[in-house]
Amino acid sequence: MHSGSWHRLLLERLTDMGAVARAVAAAAACWALCACGPVGPGSNSPTSAGKGESSVEQTPSSDYEGRKPFGERVDVITARSQLMGALARVRSRVDAEFGARQWTWLDEDPNKLYDPCDDLHEGGYLDHSRQGIAPGFSKDAWPRMLAIVKEEVAPFGFTEVIDVSDGRDHGAYIHNTQDGGYVDASLTRENYFGMRYTTGCRPAPPGRKPRTAADPPEPGSPTSAGKGESSVEQTPSPYYEGRKPFGERVDVITARSQLMGALARVRSRVDAEFGARQWTWLDEDPNKLYDPCDDIHEGGYLDRVRQGIASGFSNDAWPRLLAIVKEEVAPFGFTEVIDVSNDNSRAVYIYNTQDGGYVGASVEDNDSFGMDYMTGCRPAPPGRKPRTAADPSESGSPTSAASPSTGIG
Repeated sequence: MHSGSWHRLLLERLTDMGAVARAVAAAAACWALCACGPVGPGSNSPTSAGKGESSVEQTPSSDYEGRKPFGERVDVITARSQLMGALARVRSRVDAEFGARQWTWLDEDPNKLYDPCDDLHEGGYLDHSRQGIAPGFSKDAWPRMLAIVKEEVAPFGFTEVIDVSDGRDHGAYIHNTQDGGYVDASLTRENYFGMRYTTGCRPAPPGRKPRTAADPPEPGSPTSAGKGESSVEQTPSPYYEGRKPFGERVDVITARSQLMGALARVRSRVDAEFGARQWTWLDEDPNKLYDPCDDIHEGGYLDRVRQGIASGFSNDAWPRLLAIVKEEVAPFGFTEVIDVSNDNSRAVYIYNTQDGGYVGASVEDNDSFGMDYMTGCRPAPPGRKPRTAADPSESGSPTSAASPSTGIG
């Protein structure tokens, strides 16, 4: 879930990623928003395979690598400007065609911090951004909404579509195969339409250094610096690396069980203290597919999951909401807090500095409280292989394809 200064992330940090993160929920988010992470085809789900739409891999990656040499890619600052503009036009066109909506989970700050991606390319940066969620759309609206998104992002190279819809949710990743990154759009069974993007790892423009959370704050800017809560780096990363040797970390399946349980308890406690809420953007399927992270650790897997959004919370509720989240996730090593709040949002990333990963939580626009998590790259448990979108589907089994993500950082 990528929060205010974030993924503002999530979103992604859609999604769980850094600035998103840096910035959600995802989401987020992530995010990361979100994010919520890439999902894959299931036994009954349509995918881009056979549809003639996509030549890219069937497993979207938040850092999807473009084919161009790194130095020849469109720089990260230009990419942010292009994508923010394109998805702002999507929102305007959707409002014009379907009626004005109340858009939330929206990162509009052009000065949002970037994420370094030196682990992929020296001197590289990426940007994750939530680009809005709005309610009140029927499933019949999806073809037209997807067409609008495709029309607006195509001029910037985002043309390769992976459809991750199933019978209940609609979702698509639109990849830029040359420069990298993707735009994520979805329409959920709860009739919410949402968008996010990640640029993938891009170069800086000549003579300019994109600002990251590791840089000293500019006068008057809200940052986590000086808040005294965290000893970890000031730059959240969706793949935040734990300090433990890879093989000694809590495995990814156990981590999912721990975090899903902890954040389910958060929702129950919030309902008990603040009144029952309608929770949406919630991935509760324990069989959701995992993402491989072989580019980070051979045989590694990660999990990104949206853990709910509910409305009706003022900023005054934030200290108590945050305290509940911290109490529930601390037993599993998520104890290091980075505050990425700004004037419009209250948001944190709570990191596991030993095993890796983070939990994102935020209150947006004095109304919506949301959570997501990212495990970071973890080992598989002995004798078990976590299922990914690249595996053949199990007959009759639910898969994460039932939950296309949006982003939230």
